[in-house]
Amino acid sequence: MHTYYAQMHGGFDWNDLKYFLALHRLKRMTAAANALAIDQTTIGRRIKVLEKSIGAHLFTRLPEGYELTAAGERMLPI
Repeated sequence: MHTYYAQMHGGFDWNDLKYFLALHRLKRMTAAANALAIDQTTIGRRIKVLEKSIGAHLFTRLPEGYELTAAGERMLPI
């Protein structure tokens, strides 16, 4: 297992990956929330918890939607 993944393995809630993937795929909080049938504030809150647990920002907010940072790109294979 790559060191980056090993560091993250015990440090975050694996359930938060569904929020991470939904935001990555759909690019918008509202679209990700609708797809998961939850409130968009939940998406934002869970992403912040995930980022805090791994110590890295996963997304950059752009006018066209959320894009992955380098750390976010490294999360995809997980």
